[in-house]
Amino acid sequence: MCSDSKSLSHIRLNLVVLRSGHPRELAIWYGQLLKQTVNEEKHDKGPLHFAIQLDDSVIEFYPQKSEKPNTPMTFGLSADVDTFEYLQTTTECKNLNKNSLIISDPENNQIIVHKMAV
Repeated sequence: MCSDSKSLSHIRLNLVVLRSGHPRELAIWYGQLLKQTVNEEKHDKGPLHFAIQLDDSVIEFYPQKSEKPNTPMTFGLSADVDTFEYLQTTTECKNLNKNSLIISDPENNQIIVHKMAV
């Protein structure tokens, strides 16, 4: 394991990959939730998959590799005040506190949304 006492605050998450038995439908759900365009992609001999671009980050939706269901995951997003309030009022969500909420997608993945400080 690498260890260094220097801060790594310049590191940012830029990719989340969700595997699904229904990647197109899951991508469309996220596209509607986040008001983003869903792009169809295929790289070389890889599988057809879907992607949503969020600034410098990407959420990709790939077909799952086996028949066994995937274990749900949790990831976080930061949202400006307007987007946070939109998500809070238009989705089924659980408020963690006045600045954070949790949204579950159709496959039980959880999105923790934090309101950005102004």
